[in-house]
Formats: sequence, structure tokens, C-alpha cells
Amino acid sequence: MPDVMELVGVVPAPDWGALEPLALGMLTAGAAALILAALTLLWGRGERLARPFSLAALTAGLCGQSALFVSLEQPLRAYEFFLHPSTTSWTAAGAYIVPVFLLTALGLVWRTRRPRPANRTLAALALLPGIAVFTYATNEIMACVGRALWTSPVLPPLFVIAGLAGGLGLTACLAGGRDADPGVTRALAGSAALGAGACAALAIFLPAPAGFAGAVSLWWHAPDLLCLLALVAAVLGWKSAGRGLYVAGVAGLAADFLLFWKLIQLGQAFPRNAATVADKAAFLDLLSGPSLLALAGTAGLLLALGLLVPALLPEKTPPAPHGVRS
Repeated sequence: MPDVMELVGVVPAPDWGALEPLALGMLTAGAAALILAALTLLWGRGERLARPFSLAALTAGLCGQSALFVSLEQPLRAYEFFLHPSTTSWTAAGAYIVPVFLLTALGLVWRTRRPRPANRTLAALALLPGIAVFTYATNEIMACVGRALWTSPVLPPLFVIAGLAGGLGLTACLAGGRDADPGVTRALAGSAALGAGACAALAIFLPAPAGFAGAVSLWWHAPDLLCLLALVAAVLGWKSAGRGLYVAGVAGLAADFLLFWKLIQLGQAFPRNAATVADKAAFLDLLSGPSLLALAGTAGLLLALGLLVPALLPEKTPPAPHGVRS
């Protein structure tokens, strides 16, 4: 008999690795950056911030989509999501939501190549794909009712805070350079530090799943310690000048990922009907070969896109007034 029958109601553990936290971290970071870009355009005084926010949205979104694509058991059959649309699967919905989000981010990157008055209607419409990505990502996890931690009401704000930390961190990295405004970069570094602090606070106070609070070991709090270290690095980067901006930005991205690692990987260690808890193994999976390979691949892709996207879609300087030589 080729199939296994569940006779006692035990919930099988999801076979999720590092790609899922990476995908969620990147997609929520991109969604947060897209929303912030649209808000700055609506505000009408944030043109200089709309550019790095838009770049961060597109870069993070492409990395998140790549992680989702690789995580599929058969990536070359991803087209079947479009051939067989479903209204009951958030995974199927994401196959449409994420491409629309990426096209919107690309449109904002193109729009911010040259400063000009914002079209408020288009800026307001750009908010919708960002909100849709947050909705899709949150419900993708909350649909797994076999995990007590994933049905908690704290999940929606957790996704928003983690996404803001990652989005602000990546924007800080992309806003650096010789021509960067020191005031803008310092504000972004400070915002990334605040995001890292919020992730650390959430990681510390994220409760163990109901019924297992007395069974968790100190490994349940290992991601909290790493988030605190990311917070310290972000604050030090914010206080220092020059390359400290990149330290704060990377720390914000790291805090985003670590919070999702605790939620996803350690959350998998707590099936509703299980009698044992494997929080140590879930945390140490961070150091396994496949996880390190996924981290290295995502970091390399993020760096490559962070360099290529601004080069392929460079910012244009406004033309000099008639009769004035530059």
C-alpha cells in the first residue's frame, strides 16, 4: 500500500527549511518598502526617500519571489498555478499577488528616476499590492491550523513589524553612497535600529505555543539573543558615520529574518498533538548545510540586485534651466 493513513490524528510536521523564512522576510520587507514609498509620494515632500524605498521594494520582492520559486518541490511546474487558479488556496493567490506587487515596485522605480510632482491617485493605488502581500503572507502561515503558534492573533502585527525592520534596513543600505544626504541616511539608520529593537522585543515576548510553555528549553530564546545582538549592531551603526549606515541596515534585515526563523522553524517544533518538543534542533538547523546555502544564495542575490537595479534604472538629474550651464 503506497499511502500512509493517519489513524490517530497526529499532525505531520511541515517540511519547511530556511527558504520559507527567507521568502517571508524578503516579501514583507519589500511590501513595507513599497507602502513607505507610496506614502512618501502621497506626502509630497518625500521624493528623496521614495527612490530608495522603491529600489528596496523591487530588490526584496525579487529575492522573496526567488526563494518562493526555489522552495517549490518542482519549480519548473510553477506555471500550473496560473493554469489552475484557485480561490481557496493562499499559495495560489500569491502566484498572482506577488507578480502584481513586483510590477508596481518596478513602476515606482521608473517613476522616481527623475523628481517630479507625484500623481496621488497612482501613489494611492500602489499601496494596494503592498497590503495584499502582507495579507497573503500572513494567511499563508495562519492557514496551517495544525500549529498553535501560527494561529495566534499576534501574527499580523508581527509580520508588519518584521517587514518594516527589513524594509527600512534594506532601504538604508541602498540609500548610501557619496551623494547621499547625511540627514536622510542617518534617519534611515535610526529607523532600522528601531525596527531591530521592535523585532527583538517581539521575539522575547513571543509566547511558546499553548500547552508547551513548561516544556521549552533555553533554545526557545536563542533567536531572542541574536535579535538583541542585531539591535546592538544597529545602534552602533546608527551612531557612527560612513559605513555604519550599512551595519544598521544589515542588522535590520537580520532581525527581520531571525524573527521569522523563530516563528517558522521553532514553530514547526510544536505540533498540536505532539508529546515532544524539538526547539534545540529547530534552532540549530540555522547552521545546517542547506540553511547556510540558502542564506548565502539569498544574500548574494540581494547584493547583486542591489547593485544591478540602480545601474540599469539610474536616477536622472533634472535638466538645467535655459541659459544656465551646468
